Amino acid sequence: MFWLTWRRHRWLFLIGALLLFAFSAFFINNGLAIYHVYDTCHTNVALCVNKLYSSQIDLNHPPQIVQYLIVLPLLIGVFVGAPLLPGEQRTASFIRTQGVTLQRWLTIKLGLIILATLFFTVVLALVLAWWTPPIFALNVEFRWSYYESTGYVLIGKALFALLLSITIGALIRRTLPAMVVTFFLMIVLMIGLNAVYPHILPPTSHLYPVSVALNGAGSEMPADSLLITSGPVDQNGQSIAWNNINTYCSLPSSDNVSNASLVQCGKDKHLQWEVVYQPIEHYWPMQIIESSVLLLLSLLLLPVIYWLSRRYLQ
Repeated sequence: MFWLTWRRHRWLFLIGALLLFAFSAFFINNGLAIYHVYDTCHTNVALCVNKLYSSQIDLNHPPQIVQYLIVLPLLIGVFVGAPLLPGEQRTASFIRTQGVTLQRWLTIKLGLIILATLFFTVVLALVLAWWTPPIFALNVEFRWSYYESTGYVLIGKALFALLLSITIGALIRRTLPAMVVTFFLMIVLMIGLNAVYPHILPPTSHLYPVSVALNGAGSEMPADSLLITSGPVDQNGQSIAWNNINTYCSLPSSDNVSNASLVQCGKDKHLQWEVVYQPIEHYWPMQIIESSVLLLLSLLLLPVIYWLSRRYLQ
């Protein structure tokens, strides 16, 4: 059964291995060059930034590649999971002649694909975990930009995308329709997860005078935090949409209302400026929670896959 699974999916395994090798080699080579500079100046961020940008190190393409990894679960779902089971009825007939149960064959097939996916994504996550510390130290905003494409979340999303797409393939039973449905469903899920993750843990909020915001002064939000929302609130804590602030303050309907008028409105109506954000201390707890939920959902899909497969492979 191992040999049969290898024969049917060997190109998939080989392409995955080549992509993993190329990705790892590129980021290890780039990371070694960054660390060589970073280790000599890590106590001075400004000096490090100047040294890195004046060197021949590529600081543009690697961050872009990491952000593009957000589509990796979609690619795994469309090109690995969705086509996995449709069209396997002839294979099932051959399996019966070998004295092997369909359940055992399906277990071996799924097991190898799942292990290969986990190995691929875990290695990616480990390489990025080694490559990112200097980048995060020099640009604290990068960490949240990479939230959905690194760490535990990358592994959890890839595994969930694989099993969800296998379920879709087992349900639809035709390769191309299963791939199309998986593509659009994964797009919806990616957008949904991107909108939900900032609220996995209760965010921190801070109130300060409207004049502080309008005068361009800094807030109490640390620079390495994830900004969720910011804007004026009334004395009851109700948010006021910025495009309605002129009406609320009984000011002329003009885009050029002076800051002084808005500051005076804030004083008259007791307005404050609220900043809602996730502190950096929540980064890894949020990663663990999101990836754990995705892992649980993946495990719940396994019996569904077995049930659907037995229905049409018998």
